[in-house]
Amino acid sequence: MQEDLDEARKNLEEIKTSLRSFLLRTYDNSETANSTFEYLTRMIKCTIKKEAIKLEFSKGGDVSWYMNIFHYLSNWLEAEKKTSDLLNKGLADIIEEDPSA
Repeated sequence: MQEDLDEARKNLEEIKTSLRSFLLRTYDNSETANSTFEYLTRMIKCTIKKEAIKLEFSKGGDVSWYMNIFHYLSNWLEAEKKTSDLLNKGLADIIEEDPSA
């Protein structure tokens, strides 16, 4: 169980790192790339909390750039879900082992 959770966390971090690298490669400066990454992080958090979101980017982006961003976000959400599911399973196992908890 712990190995699966460690792998899920590692995968989640790899996705975030990959997205950040993509943004750094595609923007002219690191400040804009980091700002965009933080914006996307907030959007992921809102999505997880099932809050309404509205993604907005400045005009002029290439269609393939947007496709890449949504692909990263999809992978990020899937990794968050897998990590959460494994944590929930781990908690359920602990409760089963110790019914007084």
